[in-house]
Amino acid sequence: MISAVEIRNFRGIQRGTLEGLTPLTVLVGPNASGKSTILDALLIGANPVPGYAVGQVGIRRRDVESGRWLFWKSHADTEPEISVTTHGGEVRHCALTLDPSSPNDRSRITCRVRDGVDAWCDPILVVVGPDNHYEYETWSRALADVPEIALYEGKLSRIETPLHKLFTKTREQGRREEVKAIVDVVIPGVLDIEILAPGDSPVVYFTFDDYSAPVATAGDGVETLLRLCFALASRPSGVVLVEEPELHKHPGALHQCAMAILAALRRGIQIIFSTHSLELIDAILAETRDGAELDKLSVHRVRLTDGWLKSHRLAGSEIAFARTTIEDDLR
Repeated sequence: MISAVEIRNFRGIQRGTLEGLTPLTVLVGPNASGKSTILDALLIGANPVPGYAVGQVGIRRRDVESGRWLFWKSHADTEPEISVTTHGGEVRHCALTLDPSSPNDRSRITCRVRDGVDAWCDPILVVVGPDNHYEYETWSRALADVPEIALYEGKLSRIETPLHKLFTKTREQGRREEVKAIVDVVIPGVLDIEILAPGDSPVVYFTFDDYSAPVATAGDGVETLLRLCFALASRPSGVVLVEEPELHKHPGALHQCAMAILAALRRGIQIIFSTHSLELIDAILAETRDGAELDKLSVHRVRLTDGWLKSHRLAGSEIAFARTTIEDDLR
């Protein structure tokens, strides 16, 4: 699991450190406070394939046609650096360099990685082109404490894994019934979840007593809830980053979000997510089983001041008493 991240010259953060990350870490703060940048930094810094992660971070910004925005104020002479520390004491450093001769519609980014005091790896080239399509040189080395890491967005986005693939992985992990139990509360009467192929592509369907319907017809709230459940249930280990899991969801469905998050936590998955929903935090607190589980939770209130990231950490036992101050960040 990840215990800390240090960020320099990356996106909107010129300098900042987040420490004391727990198995379930919640990031709160107003808009433009650095939450998304922290998730991006974690995805790149702890990724077994950092070149792939750089491309993924770029592609999830629809309206930015270049990787230049990954650099502080888009300056080619600022070298972003990300350092990730795990609970086992591993430290990984990742540095990005932008080729200043890159054309406006194409960014040539060099990524270098160093574990602990080891030498830097050979430069990994990532090319981000028009519409943020990217190519990268394969280099892979997983941290022992972070065998895999993935980012899930609460909104429907371009980086998402197709729903039928997530469902297939969930079934492979033997957690189909776990997901269905959560869905049953939101959509009573669902007999099964299955993959059908009415055309040339596989589609995930809800099956009822007398008909079947694609999951997408149930609305964005249900689809994103199901996607969150699959994204968490399909992971056998590692870290899952989630940006605003409450998006599109009725307040009543946030309880099911909390159930999915805690089910993954109990299997040993580390979840780090950003949110603007006090109701989601309340639901997680309500579903926490005991003091030992509460100790696995922390809330980090983050702020950006002239590019400097500042944070205040609340342990699980302090969250209920600090609810008013957390609400100030969310209202």
